[in-house]
Amino acid sequence: MSAVQRAVAAIDRHWFGPVPAWPLALFRIGFAAVLLCIAADRFAYLPELFGDTPARLPDLEIDAASRYYFLQPFYWTAFSETGARLLAAVYAVAGVCLLVGFHARKAAAIMCGWLVFRILFEWHTAFSIDRSSVWVLLVLSLSPCSAVLSVDAWRRGEGRPWRSALVGGWATRTLQWLLLSWYVLAGLSKLAGGWSLIPGHEILYGHAQGWYENALAFWALHHLPRWVFVVLQQVSLYFEIYAPLLIIPRRFRPIGMLIGIGMHVGVAMLMIKLWLFSAEMICFYLLFLPLRWRQPSAPRSGQRASG
Repeated sequence: MSAVQRAVAAIDRHWFGPVPAWPLALFRIGFAAVLLCIAADRFAYLPELFGDTPARLPDLEIDAASRYYFLQPFYWTAFSETGARLLAAVYAVAGVCLLVGFHARKAAAIMCGWLVFRILFEWHTAFSIDRSSVWVLLVLSLSPCSAVLSVDAWRRGEGRPWRSALVGGWATRTLQWLLLSWYVLAGLSKLAGGWSLIPGHEILYGHAQGWYENALAFWALHHLPRWVFVVLQQVSLYFEIYAPLLIIPRRFRPIGMLIGIGMHVGVAMLMIKLWLFSAEMICFYLLFLPLRWRQPSAPRSGQRASG
């Protein structure tokens, strides 16, 4: 076998080989819970989400970095109050179904389509958590995310112990690499000064305006020495850029996970209204469990379970 063939075989084992089913199931539960919490917060303002006509921005000369955020791709007719409530109910019911694992794939597909429509309905008010959730839900809609710890597994009458059940690894690997690529791109974007790879000044402007500063951050800025923030800034930036090197090798994974989770806990504590974003990111770390596990050399029977 040539070196190329061995490399292809190694990639195939890594991406499609069997992995424990329970990390993906725990991720499904945690991610659905976060999405429901976000929905509970936003559905209190349904007229702003669907009831009013989406904001129509004038054709102004804006820079390339801002164009992605502020240009509305489509304009839709505003929904009535009843229509907005029905839309919210569909999303909430699908979210509960995904949480408990009842027809989980269909529920994830419904939530994915719902979020796509929501993003297109008012593009410039959709946050990164909305856009990233679309891709996550798309993967879950195609994955065995309800193979264990779900109503679907109970309905199928599968008596496999949830800790020993295996599934094909492509969904888990895809979501793992989604997180790692997200980190790397975020770090490179911050080096460019903006929220995207296009150079800009959004980060500096946001900090200068105190957009995300809460009461605890205000206290910390006035009582802690400056070097504390310099260290936190550098650790966060280098962690994002080198996250694959810290999380992929199992030897370094506990350290990488500790830094990553600590970073998101810090964001939740010091930045206003970002605790749900931190919770979403922490959910991804469930996919890297267990910390010590050897992949079987050959797939076991029943490793592919339907979701």
